[in-house]
Amino acid sequence: MPLKLLQETMRVRLLKKGAAPDAVETYFSRWDVALHADSAAPLPCPDCYVEGAVSLLCRKPSPAGVGIVECPTCMASFEFPDFQQVASTQGIWPTP
Repeated sequence: MPLKLLQETMRVRLLKKGAAPDAVETYFSRWDVALHADSAAPLPCPDCYVEGAVSLLCRKPSPAGVGIVECPTCMASFEFPDFQQVASTQGIWPTP
């Protein structure tokens, strides 16, 4: 469920940044490849993607109930509900 909430956050961000519908679909194709190719693969930053670059989001330490990912290139940060028992930097995103 937290990934679905993050995915919707990214969809809204892409549209607000002016991404065309086909660009949004391409972004989520990359998203799916990252998730299915390797459970530790980082997800692409939507802000960098709109600018024509690929940068990968890093998970940041956060309080329980909140997930935070940040792009090391453009410094965009995204928060989403994360209902894991223990907040951690382990999982889909690498830590800086």
